[in-house]
Amino acid sequence: MSKKAISFTIELSDGWWVSIEKDGSGSYGHGGSQLRHVRIKKGTFLYSNVLESIEQIFRFEPMREPDPYMAIFFHEKGVGESRGYTFAVNHKLMQNLFKLAHKNVEFPIYEHEERNDQNVKEIWLRGPPLVIDTSNINNK
Repeated sequence: MSKKAISFTIELSDGWWVSIEKDGSGSYGHGGSQLRHVRIKKGTFLYSNVLESIEQIFRFEPMREPDPYMAIFFHEKGVGESRGYTFAVNHKLMQNLFKLAHKNVEFPIYEHEERNDQNVKEIWLRGPPLVIDTSNINNK
């Protein structure tokens, strides 16, 4: 299911998301605005380890958006549309991924990167990612 993925994105219903690339870099942010995301340093994540852990905890079902939800999107080279799947069971892994992303933001160089960095920090202070333990949610 994810063997061809060159990257993946985890999205939470509260608007937070983290995207992880094969080189261990990525980005994270809140919502879809270009002003609300920051880059994560290369080597922050061990891509294959994270992917393996995620594959063990996600129930790979077609994407749907109950509230609250956690979803993963696999991005493949040459494929325009990502495939999405819902429901993470292990919320601690998700919390750790977001905390690791937050601690390993690339130093902003340009003015727009500084604004993005400040925006994400302010949103984090108002309400960091709300990772819900969905292991007790009854799928219908």
